[in-house]
Amino acid sequence: PEQRRSFFKDDLNKIRNVYIEGRTSQIIISGFYMSRNLTQDNLVIADISTAQEISGKQGFIDYIDLIIRDENELNEIKTLLPDNFTVEKSDSRSKIAEQMLDAFEVNLTALSLLALIVGIFLIYNTMSFSVVQRKTLIGTLRATGVTSNEIFIMILKESFFTGLIGTTIGIISGILISGFLIDMISGSVNDLYFVVSVNEVYISPYIIGKGILLGLIATLFSAIKPAKEAAELKPRISMLRSEQEQRILKTLPGRTLTGVGLILAGGLILLIPSKNIWLSYIGILPIIIGFALLSPFVIILFNKILSGLSKKVFGFTGKIALNGILKNISRANTAVAALGIAVAATLGVSTMITSFRNTVVSWLKSGLNADLYISAPSFVSRWNDNLLPDSLPESYKKINGVKEINYFRDFRINQNDNEYHIFASHLSLYAYNSLKFKEGDKEEAYEKLIEGGVIVTEPFAFRNNVRLGSEILLNTDNGYKKFIISGIYYDYASDLGYIMMYYDRFRENWNSPGITGISVYLDNGANKDSVISELYNKTASSQKLIIRSNKYLLDTSIEIFDRTFLIAEVLKLLSVIVAFVGILSSLMSLQLEKAREFGIMRANGLLPLQLFKIINLQTFFMGLISGLIALPLGYFLAAILVFIINKRSFGWTMQFDIVPSLIIESFLLAIFASIIAGLYPAYKMSKSSPALALKEE
Repeated sequence: PEQRRSFFKDDLNKIRNVYIEGRTSQIIISGFYMSRNLTQDNLVIADISTAQEISGKQGFIDYIDLIIRDENELNEIKTLLPDNFTVEKSDSRSKIAEQMLDAFEVNLTALSLLALIVGIFLIYNTMSFSVVQRKTLIGTLRATGVTSNEIFIMILKESFFTGLIGTTIGIISGILISGFLIDMISGSVNDLYFVVSVNEVYISPYIIGKGILLGLIATLFSAIKPAKEAAELKPRISMLRSEQEQRILKTLPGRTLTGVGLILAGGLILLIPSKNIWLSYIGILPIIIGFALLSPFVIILFNKILSGLSKKVFGFTGKIALNGILKNISRANTAVAALGIAVAATLGVSTMITSFRNTVVSWLKSGLNADLYISAPSFVSRWNDNLLPDSLPESYKKINGVKEINYFRDFRINQNDNEYHIFASHLSLYAYNSLKFKEGDKEEAYEKLIEGGVIVTEPFAFRNNVRLGSEILLNTDNGYKKFIISGIYYDYASDLGYIMMYYDRFRENWNSPGITGISVYLDNGANKDSVISELYNKTASSQKLIIRSNKYLLDTSIEIFDRTFLIAEVLKLLSVIVAFVGILSSLMSLQLEKAREFGIMRANGLLPLQLFKIINLQTFFMGLISGLIALPLGYFLAAILVFIINKRSFGWTMQFDIVPSLIIESFLLAIFASIIAGLYPAYKMSKSSPALALKEE
């Protein structure tokens, strides 16, 4: 393509070496073609005979594209095809690709929505801050005849325009960082699914429209309560600071019961037997809201338990700080809930990732029991598509120091708009025993495997609704044939799943020679470097090999895993930043509402340093309460992600690990975020003039 001219400009009309399946071929670049199709960015066009020669597929073609006018033509073509050939719609391959990425995309979208949920609390705090700033003005407006409905509409209009500005800034920021995020996502897709090249950012009007809609809906939804509070302000009590706090305390039993009810409702939704991932995330929403509604109860409980202790440890400033949170519970509970949810999301996702990582590492260590692994070069890390000669295993057995050889063939079938991955293996009993079975007798399954049965991975069984004893109908070179499942085993190599069959039985049903991977077991004391050198020499003249040790494969697999979840770390950080701003706006509201109170305390001898200490202790206690909310909610979310979301998304069973270091990190994160957010308001309050604060009295 023309966009590759700068890379190949010096090679025009010259012989250039290319490597296909590890074999060297020579081509001449005779020109460049214009294409606006981004999918053709890496497409090389050649005469079909040239393509067959350099790819080693002489006498074969992969597929034929047809333009069919009607159903009669299609039926006529089907009658002309041999039994093992099929006609598929041109979009079937793209549908298969979409199926591969579907769960991946849904989970990324859901994590983004989690950040939006935390953002709703931020918007609420911001609009509440706006109302607090103009409480006296609103009271004056009400006294001069402005109706409550007009006040309500005024606040909503203000929130709408604020949301529009914020959404616009968010969309611009999203476009600016999209290049960085695309690099991360495309790297994961390349590692896990197929090769993709992204050279430019496509700004979809649909995505922008969706972003604007979500931003405005979230803003208006968050602003309803502050707008209602402003509308309900009566002129004679517009200056009373205790009104909202009294209202919160009066409605505490109802809030608490509603919170518990929402948590139970969310649990019931999650228990609905379904493979729908969105249903699972819908079940998470009431659980998060339920825990948020419990925050006033937790604040009051925390105050009762630690009131005496805070005075003993921190003196009278400690008691004032703790009581100050209770007296301003209408502001504090929202900030505490926002930070608690953000930290819970961090704890939940971190626990899920750690549990998944430990599961995969344990599986890799038990499965990677050979000393060396051999394959031809391949574009996608987890798929071995390129072929090695069938004769290699026998020649490798003769090398001094080689104890045992196992080999396999990774083969894919497109059938009825589905893609099936066959893992045709020649495994020794020792290698086979490293498999961990979920269903079926391992010894019996091995005997049936050699006889012509199959065993499937857990994700395959989940995706295709099959179980032990089920039959799988596969389109072989001898026509459609049924294979009986004799076992289901745990596997984390692919969320699409594998069908494992014995290699000899595979060759009986598919006329497709070649293998895609070889595992080599060495004798004790064998010289590994010497063996590797001989392995290379066997194909040095005909084909390049990739030979990797089990340690290298383990390390690179973990590296790919960590790279895949890097985007989750970014979204976690975003949630915490949003909650941080929420705490800051709450404390700024507190500064305005308590200006007179702090002014009186300063006039009665409270030192600026003591006031600074009180505010910082308040933020410390708010962070501690947020951590207490985050701990149960975080593990609740982690359990949902491990046992429900991941199971429904990918079909994997994972171990659940409670990591003490993550608990400590979560508490420290909540406390640190609160204290940092409180430094500026504390400094500003401590420097404020008592005379100015009392001027209106």
